[in-house]
Amino acid sequence: MLKNNGLVRGNIDRKYSDTVDRNKIMDQDPKPNTEVIEGSEVSIVISDGKEEKFTKVPILLGRTIEEARASLTAANLVLGNITYGYDSKYIENVVISQDVAAGVTVKEGTIINIVINKKEVEQTQQEQQGNTNNQ
Repeated sequence: MLKNNGLVRGNIDRKYSDTVDRNKIMDQDPKPNTEVIEGSEVSIVISDGKEEKFTKVPILLGRTIEEARASLTAANLVLGNITYGYDSKYIENVVISQDVAAGVTVKEGTIINIVINKKEVEQTQQEQQGNTNNQ
């Protein structure tokens, strides 16, 4: 198009854009419909699409649900499924497991699932095992 209009390609830059798809022209200089003399350079900026940002997963073990949620939000991560289990090494109502280990680098927005310590879970499991053994 430039050649057909008597213009010359200038600099080509690439930038991230949340609104312009990857490999599409997102800006030019001079701007469209600007009068220029024949042979003028036109510089363009090509979109690299949305920038993928990364973050490290925080340590959630031993934290309450509210603390885990706050830590994940601060790291631009999302709290996913909350399930319950039992581990005698932890107090009740704190995280005893997370499905992505602390310190791992992931894309922002990644969902992190956690397991919360509940003593009733252990008792229920023991009762179920006892009922199975009695049958």
